[in-house]
Amino acid sequence: MPLEGKNNPAENPAPQIARLQVLQWFEELKQKHPEFEWIGIYRRDPSNPNELVVFCFIGPPTPHTRIPIDSGICGAAVCEAQSINVPNVQEDSRYLACSLSTKSELVIPIRDTNGEIIAELDIDCSKKNGFSPKIQKELENFVLQIENLKALFD
Repeated sequence: MPLEGKNNPAENPAPQIARLQVLQWFEELKQKHPEFEWIGIYRRDPSNPNELVVFCFIGPPTPHTRIPIDSGICGAAVCEAQSINVPNVQEDSRYLACSLSTKSELVIPIRDTNGEIIAELDIDCSKKNGFSPKIQKELENFVLQIENLKALFD
């Protein structure tokens, strides 16, 4: 029996097309910054907004496919409603270790048209102090592009 409505990609391919666009942008970002070892989006779970769920990413698999919003740097970015730039993850007790090679992390909230945080961009870097103010601003502008993909989270 075929799926109906928004859940059937044949009837509404826009979310899948938007996700593929984001993954292409991630690849371009990785080429520009090879020290970025993991680039991904965690989405607030629509059925449980107190949890973040891996939505799409490039890089090695993560053991943290679900993160409560009261845990980790990802959760803190949602709770504080702002970007969090951690220059040295070993010095931040909120860090949820995914890889021994991660030295710094940047998490930027992604908002819907009402300004509500619906997801976040999470980037792990293999260098300490991997996100200068200039790079952070570049990535915050990148998030604006993601926010403009209205179909992404449909």
